[in-house]
Amino acid sequence: MQASATGPFLRNVMRRMKRWALSGCQRRRSWFSSNQWPQVEALLKRKWSPEKVSYTLKEQGIYSISHETIYRYILKDKKTGGNLYRFMRIMPKKRRKRYNS
Repeated sequence: MQASATGPFLRNVMRRMKRWALSGCQRRRSWFSSNQWPQVEALLKRKWSPEKVSYTLKEQGIYSISHETIYRYILKDKKTGGNLYRFMRIMPKKRRKRYNS
C-alpha cells in the first residue's frame, strides 16, 4: 500500500497551524510610530478618507501606511473615547442592517 503524496505534507501543515494557534500569536504591531499620527489625524479632520490619506502620504514620499491601519486607529480611538470617527463621512458598520427579516 502506497502513502499518498499529500498525507505527510498535510499533517505537517496542520501541525504548524495548530502550534501557531495555541501559541497565542497576535497580529504584529504597526511600524507606524506615535509621532507620525498627528499628521494623519490632521488630514482626517479635513474629512479626508483613510484611502485618500494613505495615497497622499505615499505619493508625497512622507510615509507608507495602509488605509486599513488608519481604520483600525480610528476604531481604537473611538473605543477610548476619542472623536476621530466623527470626521469620517462613512464609517464601516460592525453589523449589516436587516430590514424586513
